[in-house]
Order: sequence, then C-alpha cells, then structure tokens
Amino acid sequence: MTNDPKIRFLIVDDHQSIRKLCMTVGASLGFDCREAESAEAALAFLETDSPDIVLADLMMPNMSGLEFLPRVKQMLPRSETAIMTGHGWNSSCCCNAWKKKSVWWRRTSFCAIA
Repeated sequence: MTNDPKIRFLIVDDHQSIRKLCMTVGASLGFDCREAESAEAALAFLETDSPDIVLADLMMPNMSGLEFLPRVKQMLPRSETAIMTGHGWNSSCCCNAWKKKSVWWRRTSFCAIA
C-alpha cells in the first residue's frame, strides 16, 4: 500500500450522466473525484477545497465554462483547468475564445485554458 496523495479532480457539468462518466474515468485513473452540478456550486466548493484539476462543461446555465474557469484560476492559480463540450469544436463560443487566444484545443471536444 502506498501513501502517495491522490490527484484531486473536480468535474463541473449540468448533466449528471456526464459527471458520472467523468467520475468513473477519473476514479479508474486513481484520482480523488468530486463533482458539482453548476459553476456556482463549484465556486462554493472551491472556498473550502482546492482540486488539482478542474474540468468544466463549456455550455452551462447561468455561467459558461469560459466565464467559470478564469475565476478558478484567480482563486487557485496552480490548478490545471480544462473545458469540455458536446457541441463540437466549431461552436461559436469556442471559436470566439480561440480567436481571443484564451483557449487551445484538439478535435476531441476538449479545450484547455491557456
């Protein structure tokens, strides 16, 4: 048995099935996984916890992933952040962010804040 600390992984998505999938994958990689159903719930969570990785949905009600993740970086500058989307890499929100050089991505429906 090892005493290595686990990577803390926060998944933020308004769809429970996507959170469950990400939690399953993260746990299979040995991560300590947590979830939040909204950006607002995640920000409240971040007041008491500091995950190593935050993965957020691009399109969420009230606050998009592009609005949420810069706030995460302000609160936790050492955390890694990424955006996922089921809307494809051509979605206008992704394209506008890319034009502003605020994200990079591969054609996998995952984006990462630069």
